Amino acid sequence: MPFAPSVVGASEVAASVEVQAPKIEGAFAVDVLTPFDGLVLRDVCIAALSRSPECFTAKLEDVAGHDDGYWREALLDSTWLAARDGDHVLAVARVVPDPEDERSRYIESVWVEEPYRRRGVLRRLLLAIEDLERSRGIERLRLWVLHDNSTAQDAYVKLGFAFGIEDADRQELVKAPGRFELRMNKPL
Repeated sequence: MPFAPSVVGASEVAASVEVQAPKIEGAFAVDVLTPFDGLVLRDVCIAALSRSPECFTAKLEDVAGHDDGYWREALLDSTWLAARDGDHVLAVARVVPDPEDERSRYIESVWVEEPYRRRGVLRRLLLAIEDLERSRGIERLRLWVLHDNSTAQDAYVKLGFAFGIEDADRQELVKAPGRFELRMNKPL
């Protein structure tokens, strides 16, 4: 399984800063990564785990040890999108099928590099995911966010996601007993 499959909301926005940075919405592109981008994905996943380890259940030492084949396979078995300014990756997110509903997709492993948080990068990345999945006939996006990551929860609510209300919308992490995640949904 690729990088942190059960974690979403990986600290997309800066920690409780009152002043927002200027938007950079037009200054970058959002692309679907291909199997040729394995090293790009590896580098951004390692950066995310190095800079924001509390937001993931994966461990840096485990992820850093994967070979090139692992990263190519990660790009073949799911859809990864990256926000880039030239060759520099500002943000990344993974989209996988929902095993319970073929009309839904899960967004996972979201991370925005610190200087680009609260600047429209997450919004643009999620809009690209919405457009892509809507074109594939998908009717709902879902994600899991760590229960103690209120910053990410707030960002997702602002972007149109709502918390689930069923018991199944809260679960303990297998990789991190004692930590929980909450499911959020957004109809397309």
